[in-house]
Amino acid sequence: MPFEMTKPIAELQADAIARVNQQAETIRGQYLTPGTGQALTYLCKLMDAQAYQAAGYPMPASAYPWINAEATATGKTPQAVAELIIAAGQRWHSVGAQIEAARQQALAALKAAMDGKAVYDAEVAFNNAVSRL
Repeated sequence: MPFEMTKPIAELQADAIARVNQQAETIRGQYLTPGTGQALTYLCKLMDAQAYQAAGYPMPASAYPWINAEATATGKTPQAVAELIIAAGQRWHSVGAQIEAARQQALAALKAAMDGKAVYDAEVAFNNAVSRL
């Protein structure tokens, strides 16, 4: 077990919650570049790509600054850039939701745990759930 069974239950819960949150962030890091600014960039790019797609991929793409900038930087067409961003967003939408569901389930189980074994079991269940991602 990753903790002392002699610790008070509140301390066991807090330690396990911290580990679950850190593990969730580690798993997210397998799919995303870390950082608040990078997260906002991904969101802006996805919104721009979706708007560009909804408009029918008009040319020039200058009204879609995130798409236009990436297309210029990479030499890809704006449509190709938008499609790649949307595909990545769809993959993250699925995986991110699974990570968050497992994390929320673990947090609920940890907060409800009445003893060290229940804390341990909740953390193991979380690790098992995210190990399949």
